[in-house]
Parts: sequence; structure tokens; C-alpha cells
Amino acid sequence: MFENIIIELLVEETKLHNDEVENLLETPPRLEMGDFSFPCFRFTNPEKDDLMWKDVEHDFFKRKNPVDIAKHFTDQINNRKLPKEIERVMAVGPYVNFFLNKKILAQKIIKIGNNFGKGKENRKILVEYASPNSNKPLHLGHLRNMALGESMSRIFEFMGNKVIRTNINNDRGMGVIKAMLMYKKFGKNKTPESEKMKSDHFVG
Repeated sequence: MFENIIIELLVEETKLHNDEVENLLETPPRLEMGDFSFPCFRFTNPEKDDLMWKDVEHDFFKRKNPVDIAKHFTDQINNRKLPKEIERVMAVGPYVNFFLNKKILAQKIIKIGNNFGKGKENRKILVEYASPNSNKPLHLGHLRNMALGESMSRIFEFMGNKVIRTNINNDRGMGVIKAMLMYKKFGKNKTPESEKMKSDHFVG
């Protein structure tokens, strides 16, 4: 919603098309620089045969640097009554930066509620986590991976994806086969507890 309002303002001033403005919009690197940023580098000496600029007044931009162009667009936008969703517009070097009305933004977020930020990506994603080694005890690293894996799975689901969680029981391979064979031949029904040993040391 807010982005569309900014795009409409820029389309009217720059004479570019909606998709062209949308592709140029950026997010400023710091919060104090605003919420949306429009770079003006590409307006410097545009080529007449460039379809992107076919409706732009080429003569106006000749021999002007992007800082002056950004100030020009900013002045033009500020000369009109800004939509209530936009708090202010300012030129920051070669960029036209837009600051959103935080009160209106907060009201929109509250109205959306728990669905705020929810996506519609509709991908199928496999997330594999934990997968402990059956010859070793669980440790803090496994707990960390469980928390990370489940957190990522829920985020992916919230973005509209179908998530398949998998946990490989790592009880296969030559290492496990050798451990089982040696225990069968030499274990004598002993356990890590009876021998007062860590389970991985006992298996070793």
C-alpha cells in the first residue's frame, strides 16, 4: 500500500512507468534515512533511444548531476500536498528519500494482526534438523539445531510454504555396523551405566 503511493508520486514526476519506478526503489541503509529511497543516477544524460526514458524530458537532465536531479524531484513532490501516509520527502545526496507516517503504519499493522508479513510463496521446502548420532549422547549443539530448525520451519510456513520436517536417525553406516558387531561379540551385556562410562566412550 505505502509503496504503491510512493510509486504513483514518482511516476507523475519522473514520467517513468510503474514497473520502472518499482525496480529502482530501494531500502535505505539506515533508519534515519527513511523507509524508501529512489536513486537518480540513471537520469544523468539519458539516451534518447533508451525505451526507459521515452517519455522523459531529456533536455532537462542534460549536464545535471544526480544530486541536483534528486533535489528537483524532491522539490516538485513537496510542492504538492503529500498523501497522509507519507510524513515527509527529502533529498539525501543523489536519492529521493521517503519517510512513512509511523502512526498510520502502526494502525495498519494492528489491523492486520497476526497475518502481518504473511506471504504466499507456495514452495515446498525440506528442513532437516537434529539428526543425532545414535552412538553419541545428545548435547547442547543438538538442542541449538533443534531450536534453529523448528524456528526456520515456522518462518517458512508463515511465508506461505509447505514445510516437510525430517530427522534422520543416524543409525546406519559402517561405523554403526562395526559397533553393533563388536558389542555382540565382546559386550557381555555391559552398559555405559554399569561401566560408569560415557556412551560414546563405551562404544569406542
